[in-house]
Amino acid sequence: MASWVAYLASEARRKGSWILRAANGQFHATRAMEAEGVDYPRDLRAVQASKVQEVADNWSSIVIPNREPSA
Repeated sequence: MASWVAYLASEARRKGSWILRAANGQFHATRAMEAEGVDYPRDLRAVQASKVQEVADNWSSIVIPNREPSA
């Protein structure tokens, strides 16, 4: 276990923004990425909402599942 912690803190691992999940001796990394063609700061290709209820009503459009292939 100490060896993977040392790797995560090392200079060899330069790319950031990864979320690491460790469970039962298995590891999985994931990270969020913007959609292609995003024009900052205005066109984020996102769902607009100004109230909590609008977020709740549009949740299925906001959360886009990306299934991982099984090994």
